[in-house]
Order: sequence, then C-alpha cells, then structure tokens
Amino acid sequence: MPTIRHNPAAITVATLLYFALGGAWFTLFMNAWLAGIGRTMAELKASGVPPWLGYVVALAMTAILAIALSWLIQATGPQTAASRAGSTRRRTSRSDVRAAGASAQNELSSSVSQVPYQSLRGNIRSADA
Repeated sequence: MPTIRHNPAAITVATLLYFALGGAWFTLFMNAWLAGIGRTMAELKASGVPPWLGYVVALAMTAILAIALSWLIQATGPQTAASRAGSTRRRTSRSDVRAAGASAQNELSSSVSQVPYQSLRGNIRSADA
C-alpha cells in the first residue's frame, strides 16, 4: 500500500471552496430547500438552535470529506484517462471474446454428449412422476 501524505494546503483549499459552493447553493435554493423540509425560516429561528452551529457542523463535515478524498485518491493511485491510455495491459478484443465463447461452447457440448440420452430422459420422467 502506498504511503499516504496529506497536503494540508490542498485540503484547506478544497474544504473552503466546497463550503463556499454549499453556501451559495443553499442561499440560491433556500426557498425550495425550506419547502422540501416542510419548514419556514421563522420556525428554524424559533427552534432554539444557535445559527452558527449549522455552519460549524457543515465546515467540519466538509473537512472530513476532503481528508477522506485525499486518502482515497492516494490509496488507489492515479486513475486518469491518460494513465489508462499508456497501459501495457493487453486489451480484450471481440475476436478474443468470440474464441473464448466458442471454446466454452465446445466444452459444454462435448460434456453433454457424453451423458447417455436414455439416462437423461429417465431422470426427467422420474422427476415428473
């Protein structure tokens, strides 16, 4: 497993940008969000929960998400189109698939032909009886 080295500056920037994007999103769609949860802004203010608590929780969860993504990306290695294009792994062609299918079909038909027809027919009749 590769060594995981988190970049604090990248995690901080990702956290702040994602938090800002979430703030803009919920500001833009606030009325639809309130309708979706079945509440009004007055009900939320009257709930007694301090307004800053939601921001702190959202910021903390965003930081946890950024750290988790940092770990996941480093643990799995680069997964880009460019890294796959230069891969030395042999790609499976349609002719390979057809050849494998024909081989499997031949094996199946040869193993079925070894079973006597009468015994197979007798098993079917006895199962029906």
